[in-house]
Amino acid sequence: MAVMDTRNALDSAVVEAAGLKYIGNGLPEGF
Repeated sequence: MAVMDTRNALDSAVVEAAGLKYIGNGLPEGF
């Protein structure tokens, strides 16, 4: 259970980080 919870937490962090990076790259320069 602990391993699954850890994997879920890591996956969520990776997805969130990727989403923030994607959104950041999509913003106009100087925003």
